[in-house]
Amino acid sequence: MFGFDDRDKRDIPFGFRLHAGLSEPDYGNPEAWALHPGHRPLTAWPRGYGPEPTAGDAHVFYLHPTTLRGVGAEWNAGWQDPTANGIADEWPLRHQASAFRGVGPVFAPRYRQAHLRVFYTQTDDGIRALDLAYSDVRRAFQHYLDQLDRGQPLLLAAHSQGSLHAARLLREFFDGPDPEHAARRARLIAAYLPGMDLGSRTFERIPPLLHPDATGGFVTWMTVAEGHYPEYYKPSFIDNATVNPVHWRPEGATFSPFKDHLGILNRNFKVKYTAAISARPHDGLLWIKPLRVPLGPLLQLRDWHIADYNLFWANIRHNAEHRLARWHQG
Repeated sequence: MFGFDDRDKRDIPFGFRLHAGLSEPDYGNPEAWALHPGHRPLTAWPRGYGPEPTAGDAHVFYLHPTTLRGVGAEWNAGWQDPTANGIADEWPLRHQASAFRGVGPVFAPRYRQAHLRVFYTQTDDGIRALDLAYSDVRRAFQHYLDQLDRGQPLLLAAHSQGSLHAARLLREFFDGPDPEHAARRARLIAAYLPGMDLGSRTFERIPPLLHPDATGGFVTWMTVAEGHYPEYYKPSFIDNATVNPVHWRPEGATFSPFKDHLGILNRNFKVKYTAAISARPHDGLLWIKPLRVPLGPLLQLRDWHIADYNLFWANIRHNAEHRLARWHQG
């Protein structure tokens, strides 16, 4: 999609290292936030998609996916890396985070994200790169709790690498037995964590949400064409707590009706093609039928990971706002 050479998935040019551009971000610095209601508010909204929503009374903490790629690139991007940040700003920070504008203001930190290769090469170097990235995410969330949190309902949202880090946040800040964790769980609307393998037993006290009305847990899915198993598939994926984001249930016996799909957010940042997708969970993945869009049967893409949000953008938007309303109803 971004013109990179796929050899970068498994190319290991050198061991993990802390290069000169890896200064630690200070989350008291406005530049360390990609989105922040105080100085960089989220304004993106699909063109022509009705009136812009009035923000709800929740806070959204969002973590973008991997945008660091390239053969011979470093294990981690600097938090001010212009290329990685430019891709994040143009794509996920608009095409994903915008789905939650109606829930409340969005906080999205810059962080020293790990290179894509960490998900294709199982090495200690990759673990160190992910740990470095998470150290930023953790400090950003701690800064949020210390300086910005006002006790309102919370929604976590992420994708791919961001979902991996968000799951660690849930374990460290929400999933413990102490009263502080319990109080945060009580404020959790939902955590939207697609694009990463998350089983139903990932957490001790945070359940998968298996109904569109449910709150206080997480939802996840990994989108591929019907019958496809991606190269990163593992037998353990069968335990994933996959839901169908068309109707937010785990039922996999039948594909969801096309009529229940509310629209795709396309590359031109427009919501189009309602009733275009039929999906069902299968073996921990989310299988989809060929898209009912112009030339849809000719699309050869089998792994739809990059579009986990775009394909279901309108369904996600409505469900997030619905869950906030249900949270208030208790």
